[in-house]
Amino acid sequence: MGKKRKANLLEPAPSPLRLLLLEEFAFGRLSAAQVQKMASAAVRSCKEPSPDLASLQMLGGQGTSAQNCHRDLMKMLNVCRAPESTLISTPVSLRDKKSGGAVVESKQVPLLLPHEWFDVLEKNDVLEMFTATWSIKTSELLIGCLPKSANAGSWPALWDKICESLTLLASRHKAVVMALVGDLEFFSQEFGWPTANSNNLCPYCKCDNLFKDADAVAPFNDFRASAEWRKQPRDPRENDHPLFKVPGINFWSPKLDVLHMLDLGVSSHLYGNLINDILEDHLPGSFAASIGALNSRIQELYESQSTPAAARIPKLSKGNIQSQTGYPCLSHVKGRRIREFSSVAVGLADLYKDTVAGKHRLEAVKAMDEIYELCDCQKYRFDRKEHRSMEKAIDRLLLHYTFLSRDAFNRGKKRYSVTQKFHLMAHFHVQCKWMAPRLAWTYGPESFMSVCKKIAASCDRGTPSYQIPLKICGKFALAYELLLRGWLNLDEDEE
Repeated sequence: MGKKRKANLLEPAPSPLRLLLLEEFAFGRLSAAQVQKMASAAVRSCKEPSPDLASLQMLGGQGTSAQNCHRDLMKMLNVCRAPESTLISTPVSLRDKKSGGAVVESKQVPLLLPHEWFDVLEKNDVLEMFTATWSIKTSELLIGCLPKSANAGSWPALWDKICESLTLLASRHKAVVMALVGDLEFFSQEFGWPTANSNNLCPYCKCDNLFKDADAVAPFNDFRASAEWRKQPRDPRENDHPLFKVPGINFWSPKLDVLHMLDLGVSSHLYGNLINDILEDHLPGSFAASIGALNSRIQELYESQSTPAAARIPKLSKGNIQSQTGYPCLSHVKGRRIREFSSVAVGLADLYKDTVAGKHRLEAVKAMDEIYELCDCQKYRFDRKEHRSMEKAIDRLLLHYTFLSRDAFNRGKKRYSVTQKFHLMAHFHVQCKWMAPRLAWTYGPESFMSVCKKIAASCDRGTPSYQIPLKICGKFALAYELLLRGWLNLDEDEE
């Protein structure tokens, strides 16, 4: 027998109109019945219609049974590069038809299990497209979802099945979980991490966050080398979450990521205060005149650095600077754009460095810029020199920032808030010793979630919340099928 020929990864695309209709259906912008109507109109408008449009015209008995269009379309597409949904019985919250109130009942919730994803991708010779990361959203797989309104202690049963699958994945494909990533709210809800308002707000050390300074033993906002909390690390504790029974997952697996901790945390506070300082202390005139002048200077710096327009922060307004707490914070800006603002922030701070506070401000943004450069390193692990550079840059950032915080407090200014994320930043270099930040950042997953949200938005009309996941899984399987056939680029609309 001859050698088995490998299937082509990219297949010839169907007619442009059919592909557009399928994409619109997959992302919920068109229903299956609307797809049939448009295909039927296109066929009737052409002397020699494309056969693949004629097949769409046949859906639902040529439109006479619109309720069957969705069923016929999914059957026609023969989605074979996603696993079958595995239904798990778990309690969910739903609306009682008689009383109208919420009741809890056991229902079937679907999962697309990790080991089955790998099995079916390997079977179709497209596993390499998942592992090659040729697109930021290609290497993300949907496993499960459930609306918050349906959650009634639903996840334990789902987690048990997911963890069973991850264990099989490790044995079948030698694929192990390298990191658990997410925001601090997720870590708090799932893994019991302390919240920002806790008296002891760090999972790594015994620092305290007490209302009375006199009661503090190891203040969380003390970033000196002699800080008491540095001498009081926590022992890695056992976690009863099912994920921690999966091979390779342990206390150190949850990772702090660049997007949530820096872009939407420490960096937002630093750059928000930088902008606020310039507006209030250095630019004369009304707020409108000051913000206009500052926006012009920011654009000049972007131009001098040849920063693409898609990577720039938008023109700033008061809503981008003032937070609900009253402390300045850069908000309503995409995380990656905040990162790209780093070098511009250095240029801005350099223009206003004549005061003592200005010098500290410049050193703080320079340290942040260095941290970002190190985070962008394309490698699996830092060498000793890079790790030491990260540790020093973090120390400089925190020390200069806390000086600015004390200085503002002494002057009666509500600026430079120190939050939980600043303290976690002090621990960030530890995980960087074993894994480069790039391996655990969440830019890809967050972009992927934008795709899932589009799909989900099309599945909730007239559907009980606990039934929405089954629709989402089906439409996601279709979108991923189009992607793996090379017919769809999920990144083409990404700014």
